Amino acid sequence: MLYVRSGSCAGGEVACNDDTPGCGTASGPYHGSTVSLGVTAGQPYVIVVDGYNGRNGSFTLTVVPPAS
Repeated sequence: MLYVRSGSCAGGEVACNDDTPGCGTASGPYHGSTVSLGVTAGQPYVIVVDGYNGRNGSFTLTVVPPAS
């Protein structure tokens, strides 16, 4: 599961996703997650990667900045 909070770990959730179709991982074709959101310059965000049912392991996080 992937989610984004505004400001801090306790901040409001601004995006959340789990098991995106077409976002595959080594464990299955739908086990990856992706979020897309508008952000505000200078505003801190916390990105959280969480494992299914207490599982943990390696992950790849890709952040694409907006086009200038």
